Amino acid sequence: MLAPLSPTDLHRQLPLFEPTNLAPHRCILARTDLNIPLAHNNSPASFARIDALIPLLRQTKNHTLLLCSHFGRPQQTQTQSQKKAKLSLEPLVPFLEQRWQRKILFLGDCQDPAIPEKIASLKEHELGLFENLRFHIGEEQDDPAFAASLQAHADLYVNDAFSVCHRAHASTSAITSLLPSYAGPSLTQELETLLPLLETQEHPTHSAQRSIAILGGGKVSTKIDLLLSLMHRCSAVCLGGAMANCFLAARGTLPLDAFDEKELQTARRLEQQFQEHKESCLLLLPVDGARIPEREKEERIEVLLDRRIEGSIGDIGSKSCRAIEGLLDRAAHGTRVVVNGPVGIVERPPCDVATLRLLRFLAAKTERGLLRTIAGGGDTLAALECAAVQHRFTHLSLGGGAFLALLSGKTLPALEALQRNKQRASS
Repeated sequence: MLAPLSPTDLHRQLPLFEPTNLAPHRCILARTDLNIPLAHNNSPASFARIDALIPLLRQTKNHTLLLCSHFGRPQQTQTQSQKKAKLSLEPLVPFLEQRWQRKILFLGDCQDPAIPEKIASLKEHELGLFENLRFHIGEEQDDPAFAASLQAHADLYVNDAFSVCHRAHASTSAITSLLPSYAGPSLTQELETLLPLLETQEHPTHSAQRSIAILGGGKVSTKIDLLLSLMHRCSAVCLGGAMANCFLAARGTLPLDAFDEKELQTARRLEQQFQEHKESCLLLLPVDGARIPEREKEERIEVLLDRRIEGSIGDIGSKSCRAIEGLLDRAAHGTRVVVNGPVGIVERPPCDVATLRLLRFLAAKTERGLLRTIAGGGDTLAALECAAVQHRFTHLSLGGGAFLALLSGKTLPALEALQRNKQRASS
């Protein structure tokens, strides 16, 4: 097991892509993430991951660049024609060409015998795009043989997809044993932004310079490692959404029947651990909440959570919002704030009120230079777009699982693979 990355050793441990050191006219295989949400007309619903690749396109304009990506989750029971009909990358080509202002040749299956001829036909500044890697079972199995079918077409490899770095797949792991391999500019930027969040202090207190986390969304059991990691790295962790509801149910404030006993026991254990670290990290739970509406356009009803209540809570309340805003107002200049998950059911208004309010509050603080805001996770990015503040945060992480894994203190297999490649190259 290789040592995990830290902010200080990122440039020492990872092989970073330096195009100025390349011989001319190299053929570069780039692992990208074009697994993007589509609108009803099959156009991209978000261009964030597409735009993140622009620095790599600029850096490789004097080389042949071959892009590879997965798209969705093809079922192995499907025929190739069924997969292609729904999950082919080919329909994205016109949208990518328009966004990048570059001509793209869709190369098709990387194992097609005609691939070398197609690559040779690429004109200057044209890009090549392979078909969905997950059409092959070898991709998710980290199969060296499948990686070799990609390696055969390139002189070197660049991973520029942070969002897939938590997976040991053929195009993120095995490929690095076959080609000189590097971290691309988008991946490097993600790490330079996120790794400082993992710094710890020898004698932590409620230091104004430590980070603050605002977490919402899913089950407690899926975020145990994240909560424990943030407990040692943040001055405060503010909870909302289903996670907060589980903690409140474990306290006896909300009905127990919405959670299984294992979830409740986990919440009790975590709250006890936060209590033991209260001198260095505050756990902030909602003090009020809004009921889930039974009918569309129903008026918002907020209740205090200082005693047991019946029914379900779909959003944190106005008092809880003010408590979080007060915490942020007292934070030192430049404090990092990590946001993951909405604090309410944003798809069921008026249970979107608190999430939109807090995101807009954070955006205003960020624009005034008072806070550095970092958001990650698909639901989080969608909520930012709903609040129309996606361009007003310091950094939007394109990783969902990778974002959570890194902040949980876990090593990412794709980064380990790049580190091993650098070690082999230097030995």
